[in-house]
Amino acid sequence: ILFASRCQRARAEPHAMSGALPSPSSGGTAGILPAERAKCSFDVAKLKEMVVGRRNETVASFKPLFQGPPFDETSLKDYWSYEERFTRQLERTTEAIVRIRDPKNRKFLMSHMKGSVRMGDMFETGSLGIHFSMFLTFLKTNASKEQQDKWLGAAQEGRFFGAYAQTELGHGSNVRGLETTATFDRETDEFVIHSPTLTSLKWWPTGMYVCTHGAVFAQLLIDGQNYGIHAFMVQFRDDAGKLMPGVEVGEMGPKINADNTNIGYARFTHVRVPRFNMFARYQQVSRDGKYTAPPRTLSKFRYISMMSIRMAIVGWSYRDLAKAATIAIRYSCVRRQGFKDTTADDPMGTGVGEHCVVDYKVQQYRAFKALAIAYCFLWSARYVSDYLSRIQNTVTMGTEAERDAAAAEMPELHATLSGLKVWSTLWA
Repeated sequence: ILFASRCQRARAEPHAMSGALPSPSSGGTAGILPAERAKCSFDVAKLKEMVVGRRNETVASFKPLFQGPPFDETSLKDYWSYEERFTRQLERTTEAIVRIRDPKNRKFLMSHMKGSVRMGDMFETGSLGIHFSMFLTFLKTNASKEQQDKWLGAAQEGRFFGAYAQTELGHGSNVRGLETTATFDRETDEFVIHSPTLTSLKWWPTGMYVCTHGAVFAQLLIDGQNYGIHAFMVQFRDDAGKLMPGVEVGEMGPKINADNTNIGYARFTHVRVPRFNMFARYQQVSRDGKYTAPPRTLSKFRYISMMSIRMAIVGWSYRDLAKAATIAIRYSCVRRQGFKDTTADDPMGTGVGEHCVVDYKVQQYRAFKALAIAYCFLWSARYVSDYLSRIQNTVTMGTEAERDAAAAEMPELHATLSGLKVWSTLWA
């Protein structure tokens, strides 16, 4: 924000030098950034309000809830082993959940549920963000009323944590090719969830290794007939944290960025779940095994959770590119390179000195271009967020005619989010 005015015009004015003198403890640059900010041609406060609103104040008001150990023990994390990073990350997340569940912190819980604050705003965490984004979104849009009555309140309050278990070792975006099976057993009124091949292992779901439950996508089989991909609520762990019979869950090892949430895998060996556990907002299986298919238009809504994460990726691209551009521009203002007058007797003398890197047009082009693209990502993320929210609200609360209209928009929404995800991550 403080450097956005740079994109409005070429930098023609001489660089404002700091009044401070270099010393053994100072480079004499303390006044440079304030001088640059003073040249701004627009109201910074208004732009800041547009970009962040009052969010920073909201975050700051909740920060005291997450002070003290284990939240402030990350200063030496770069010296920790992988296992220690992993363990301490879990310790922070566990303590955070304990504090969130405290009745006196209800205000924070409600703000978190509304999306006003994120756990990542409070402390360094391999957050359970997938639970509060993809899993909850899927539960709200694909669970029946009876299922929501049973699961939604507990999920929102963090009484259990769900993984979005779709991707497999052998298949990702080709959802129809998933190999996990869910076979209906008429005698017991249950579905049998099974991973029949190595490539059918659930592979890559974020945070799955610490989740207690999961929305597991599998091929629905009834009397040998395949009815396609459906999702099932599967319990991974019991109340003591031990894995349920037939469930194997693990963590997949280091990622390139050790600060990111770890990823997991899962294998299911003839795991039985009640018939009630098939997500049944749009399709159902009766007690005698009769399958009722969803209306063709509504079947598209089962993948809406994937769209929410694609929308988030556009926002993350803005965040990371904006940080990089800010660092580059600030450093370019402070860093000096090249005499202004190489013919002067004293090129370092008063009124002469060196150029700041930001004085060079090529540097302006590169740094300001990155800043401009970051703003482009910001407004794009907000557009698709509003677009997706409108569709989700229609799915959950709209009339049948409104849902049909929303379904007709799904291809456009899918194409927009898929394209923006690729474009934003590539450029960032």
